[in-house]
Amino acid sequence: MEMISGITGIQNLNNITAPTTSLKNVNSTGGYENMYKMDNFLNGNDPQLTADLQGIIEKNQFYNADKADVSSISEVTPADVADKFSDVLGNYLKNVNGQDHEAEKAVETLASGGNIDLHSVMIASEKAHLSMELAIQLRNKFVQAYQEISRISV
Repeated sequence: MEMISGITGIQNLNNITAPTTSLKNVNSTGGYENMYKMDNFLNGNDPQLTADLQGIIEKNQFYNADKADVSSISEVTPADVADKFSDVLGNYLKNVNGQDHEAEKAVETLASGGNIDLHSVMIASEKAHLSMELAIQLRNKFVQAYQEISRISV
């Protein structure tokens, strides 16, 4: 199995799901809203995030163009950015946990002789596995970024 790494792995997340299902279809039928939001966030398709970032860019351009009049600029605080990031990350982790529970239920249903085919169980298990792999890769990148920042001397 190929490891997911970096932006390429994140961008290919749609190709990893079931062949006939994209994240958009899963969202509308299976309730994977948080995964869809994370996908939009990572691909830059989140309209709220795009509007927020555009506003920040415009404010920075305005500030750089006219440093004398800073009274009309409303600042985006680090706490606001941290809250937005925390919400996105928290929603994604809840989705990973939900997919793990769905995979466990599918395996239990199959083992108890329930009405589920092996193909559906394997898809649910693989989705849970890939979501966990992506979460681990994200964690590793965050730890690496933290370590790099902590080595910066002031």
